[in-house]
Amino acid sequence: MAVVAQAERVVELGRLGLSEALIRLSGGERLHALFDYRCQGPPFYSYHGAGCPDGPALLPLWDSADSVTGVWVRDRRLEFIKFSIEAPAEHVVLARTEQGPAERSHRILGTASRQPTSPTPLPRTLGIQTCSSCRDARCPSG
Repeated sequence: MAVVAQAERVVELGRLGLSEALIRLSGGERLHALFDYRCQGPPFYSYHGAGCPDGPALLPLWDSADSVTGVWVRDRRLEFIKFSIEAPAEHVVLARTEQGPAERSHRILGTASRQPTSPTPLPRTLGIQTCSSCRDARCPSG
């Protein structure tokens, strides 16, 4: 299926119940320096000729290098996916809860930048929703 129209993207992200923080991040707002490289919108490639994986309607969140991270609903569940614009059919499911992609990037970038980690996971401190079943941003379901 196709990418959700750019003009409808923010409304659709809200309709899916994503947090205001994630929507703002996907719109280009700088919430924290750790997200600057991997998790900052707005998405470009999906609205300028890049393909997308076969599947439900895709809501792109952001681009990083030659990849796109987005969300779609499959089997009535959110799936946060990542794919290369060079091979869009080969997508990877990153998470099924919204903290998954942000938490993963925080761990990767926090380690790489050698910044001390806080006792509260960064995505939660920014208002990104935690797992609905356990409310723990470190939940492996993400």
